[in-house]
Amino acid sequence: MKEKNINFELQGRVRKYLEYLNHHEINSERLEEVFKKLTHSMKKEVLLGSNGLFLKKIPFFSQNFSTNFIEKLCFEMKALKYSPEETIYKVFFIFYDSFPN
Repeated sequence: MKEKNINFELQGRVRKYLEYLNHHEINSERLEEVFKKLTHSMKKEVLLGSNGLFLKKIPFFSQNFSTNFIEKLCFEMKALKYSPEETIYKVFFIFYDSFPN
């Protein structure tokens, strides 16, 4: 990275991310292997137990959606990996007054 003149701050973030991946990929791969070995009904119970409890703790979901919908949503959720200190989203403001009618 030094040869490519990558700034010091970015070099540090890259190093942290690689360390993070090295540590967490091993654990993630083991969990995925175990999960693949479960029966279909056990996988379903695990997803409902983990994802369902997570979603029910969020007032937006528990107050606006039925239990049936939340259970279906549990099977559509996908895990995404982000590095520490990585920006996950940015908020953009749109001013509708500036658009023609």
